[in-house]
Amino acid sequence: MGSYPTIVPYLAIADAAAAIDFYKQAFGAEEWMRLPGPDRAVMHAEILVNGGLVMLTDAAPQVGFPAPAPADKVPVGIIVAWPMPGDIDAVYARAVAAGAASDTEPRDEAWGARFAAVTDPYGQRWWLHAPLTQG
Repeated sequence: MGSYPTIVPYLAIADAAAAIDFYKQAFGAEEWMRLPGPDRAVMHAEILVNGGLVMLTDAAPQVGFPAPAPADKVPVGIIVAWPMPGDIDAVYARAVAAGAASDTEPRDEAWGARFAAVTDPYGQRWWLHAPLTQG
């Protein structure tokens, strides 16, 4: 891939292979790479979500990298910026249809953005954001 961005989220997932399929369906993610581990596990994978890099792996609690339980609310979210406000409604609807839980339905916010939030079936939080005005 060349050089990496200066900050990249790295997610521990209970079933990384299934999560990658979910991210493709929900967010239109592009799988960049996948390194297999033992027993069909995903040792490392990289996906692009709307051009942003996300790394993920099957959880490894034995080395201090556990996955959140689906009912947990992790204290960190991934913000994905989309170019147009209407994108938020479409992506939100696709994510919920794919199995994400709705945290915040799409709405216009006082800070000048169309915003929605979902938690995926693997316990990861995604915040969808687009500016209300272009320019």
